Amino acid sequence: MDIDYFQRCKVADLRQYIRDRGQIIGTKRKAEMVALAYALHVQNAPVVPTKQELHQQVDVDYEALLTFIVDGVSVRLDDPLKITTGWLPETVGIACWPPCTYVAISDYLLERDQRDLLTRLANDYKEGTCVLHGTIFFCNEYCHVHVSVRL
Repeated sequence: MDIDYFQRCKVADLRQYIRDRGQIIGTKRKAEMVALAYALHVQNAPVVPTKQELHQQVDVDYEALLTFIVDGVSVRLDDPLKITTGWLPETVGIACWPPCTYVAISDYLLERDQRDLLTRLANDYKEGTCVLHGTIFFCNEYCHVHVSVRL
């Protein structure tokens, strides 16, 4: 497409081409719209998805996070944002947490000669502890819920 192509376009088509690429048209004359449309074409400006298309893509992406393959079978977790019952208080739910402690992570990294990573994580842990003590009053407790799986 060259500039002649855009000069032959109708104003409504130019407006749509420009809008599809996320540009504001305002009260431009046809010659200005031709120049803008041609510039967008030369720059390979992508078509910007609509809000509805963005929301649909977010839903698809979120669904993909809940679905995975186990032994060749598609498994879908229940959506934790939609679970309204069955939440256990922290004092009970802590028994369900995975047995992963800072010490276990440290041992794992030491066994694999990952001292640089271990040092960085240790520093992050110290900084996080300082922040935690400053903000602990904003977090009442960490709750747990058993998430069921649908095959």
